[in-house]
This record gives sequence, structure tokens and C-alpha cells, in this order.
Amino acid sequence: IAGEELSLTGKLEVISIGRGPVAVPLGFAGVGLTAVVLDGAPAPLSYDKDGRLTLIVHDKGAHNLEIAGTTKLTELAGGGMQFGISLPQAVAGLMKVTAAGDLEIHATVPASAASYDKQNDATSIELTIGGEDKLTVVLLGNGRQQDDSAILLGESAATVSLTRSHQVL
Repeated sequence: IAGEELSLTGKLEVISIGRGPVAVPLGFAGVGLTAVVLDGAPAPLSYDKDGRLTLIVHDKGAHNLEIAGTTKLTELAGGGMQFGISLPQAVAGLMKVTAAGDLEIHATVPASAASYDKQNDATSIELTIGGEDKLTVVLLGNGRQQDDSAILLGESAATVSLTRSHQVL
């Protein structure tokens, strides 16, 4: 994640058990795909009858699919940013999310604890994906770095003096 954009890259294994061309729905939504490479060459793509993007696999067996794409982050009213994408339901694996700054990262899928790298000023988290087609991730500032950028707006000093008085009744 950089600025207000998520760059997505990934490698998937596609296994075809059929002979001849097989249409495999890609199932990515909310992501503008910028590269789709199958076994080191531009992937043959098409659309199914419902207008969904599909990958055409010609040979039986395992194939390596590399994808790249982008999506915009949405600003939340209470602060923070989020993105939501759809992934192929059959996908199972890990997705690593890295964003600049010291952040809290929450997701709609199981996730590791966020890890902040102070030297690179970046927070990373690993998401377990698979079985769910929709993924939403929320990025929130947690304030742990606020002291590093504190601004002194002014100084004030007050003195309080206490005096002792005796009263005799």
C-alpha cells in the first residue's frame, strides 16, 4: 500500500484436470488487473456468458499464474483507510499486506499480529485467504509514533503559593 492505492501482486497455481481448453473464472473484483501471465507468457483471457473475466487453460496439469493489479483505498469517516476486493473462492494461501507507518490493520479473514518495522517505518500483516470470496482490510493509525512528531504550541507556567493563617477563637 502506498498513498491511497493498493498494488496487488501474486502467484497462483491453476490445476486443470480436463483435456482441451478449459475456462477458469478469475473471480477478482474491485481490482484493475494490469498483468496476467500464465506459465511465463501473456495469459489467454476471455469472458464467460455473464461477462466475467476467465482464463483459458489449454493443457491438463498444473500451471503457474502471475497477476498484478491495483485498487484505490477508501477514506473512512472516523479516520483510517480501507479496501475491499473479491478473490477467487478456490484460492487458498497467504496474502501479505504492507503499509507505510505504524498502523493497526484489521481484516475480515484470519490474520497474524501486525508487525511494525521501525527502521523502514512500515507495518506488515499476513492474511489467510481461501474459502471467502470477499476481503476487506481496514488500516488505522494507532498513535504509537505521535511522540516522535509532537509539536510544542506554547508554554505556560503557573505558581501557586500557600499561606498559613492562624485564627484564634
